[in-house]
Amino acid sequence: MLEKRVRELIRTQGLLEPGDSVLAGVSGGADSMALLHVLHGFSSEMGFTLAVAHLNHGLREGSGEEDALYVRRACEELGLACRQEKVDVRASASASRRSLEEAGRELRLQFLRRVAEEGVHNKIALGHTMDDQAETVLMRLIRGAGVLGASAMNPASGGLLIRPLLTTSRSEVLEFLGSRNIAYREDPSNLDTRFLRNRIRHELMATLREEYNPRITEVLCSHASLLGQVEDYLRLEGRKAYESCLIREAQEDIELELAALLSYHTCVRGYILREAYLRLHGSLRDLDFSHVASLLRLASSGQSGDSVDLPSGVSAWLEGKSVLLGLRSRRRAQNATPKFVVRLEPGTAAVVPEISLSIESKLLRKEELGDDFAEGGPLRAVFDFEGLEPPLEVRNLSPGDRIAPFGMEGTKKVQDLLVDMKVPRSRRGTLAALWDRNQILWVVGTRRARAAPVTDRTRTVLELRAVSGRRGSEHEGNE
Repeated sequence: MLEKRVRELIRTQGLLEPGDSVLAGVSGGADSMALLHVLHGFSSEMGFTLAVAHLNHGLREGSGEEDALYVRRACEELGLACRQEKVDVRASASASRRSLEEAGRELRLQFLRRVAEEGVHNKIALGHTMDDQAETVLMRLIRGAGVLGASAMNPASGGLLIRPLLTTSRSEVLEFLGSRNIAYREDPSNLDTRFLRNRIRHELMATLREEYNPRITEVLCSHASLLGQVEDYLRLEGRKAYESCLIREAQEDIELELAALLSYHTCVRGYILREAYLRLHGSLRDLDFSHVASLLRLASSGQSGDSVDLPSGVSAWLEGKSVLLGLRSRRRAQNATPKFVVRLEPGTAAVVPEISLSIESKLLRKEELGDDFAEGGPLRAVFDFEGLEPPLEVRNLSPGDRIAPFGMEGTKKVQDLLVDMKVPRSRRGTLAALWDRNQILWVVGTRRARAAPVTDRTRTVLELRAVSGRRGSEHEGNE
């Protein structure tokens, strides 16, 4: 029965193809030993090669080494290569503030991926069964993953991981091993109900099976399969919708158009925001249903300046007509730029390391400038040098600063000018102003003042160019 189920899953899901090189993760327990022997039996028939990897978690002194020895001998009997390593899961869990179960899973997957890459294996086979699937569904629901988060595990993930036993029950695994006299190792920690999965396995599942539905495992797995299909569709739609909402995507933050986001159904909005978190952080592991709900509330009813904190040091906030996701440490650094005052001597460069900015200056005869009186974009400005009042200094923007913008009458608060130009709040703290003795001459990268314009009567021109070492810090503005 087990072999028939595995063969059918491999065929319908396309888990294996002739020429594949498969790395099987084998702990020595019942599920992994069944996986090892089934794949070994299928390898010649289906035309794939097989190797084994075993990770000692270092949690059980003595018995962990015995497990490793048992797996190595089993591989020798089958003529299979076996890669083994040992890690300290307890130390990793403590350092990352994760549970032993989470840290062990993370280290195990890292190990398998690394060994697969080194050995040029294109598939990693894991021994998860129907029972594991049912337990995972319940565990995710208990932790607040939401209905779609309960879609749990897929037979194939990311083109690398495969789970050939996912439609096989644990009882079928034990029957298969018994019929072939295949021994396996028992891990005493699997009985320790301090771990959530073990409480679900030995207490909750047992109660559901005995008092509510003897087929609860099959019901939960069917539920996971159906929701998995919905999840795949919504993830694809969310990815498409994300692109239509995207204003800017950088390493440190992502900006989405709020109106475009709100034009989608609430369910799709959640997947757009999940996609943004995934691209920024690289994983959705810590983002649960409650976090997505907070993001949706922020987008639908928040005010500019409102924010929510997300796992792994990520925050989301509203700025004008945008919603941004970024690293909290980066945002705090932007909002806490050290004060600076840097003298600019005409003909030299003023370097401002606090905001990774350099302003290069040149003194030119009017004839050298030709007919190019225009300012030349937000990172270039030209002035009639004789109309300036030295010294020239580059400073932080301060509350209450005013500018007499080029092309406008009167003065305007710099803060209001930046709002009008839609400069995100998170970037305003990283902008600088060029002053002479009396006034702001240029809000660097945004707008110059009307002071000392270049005219037909100008003899000497001061040309300035801003060079920024920070991606995404330029803001277009009308001169």
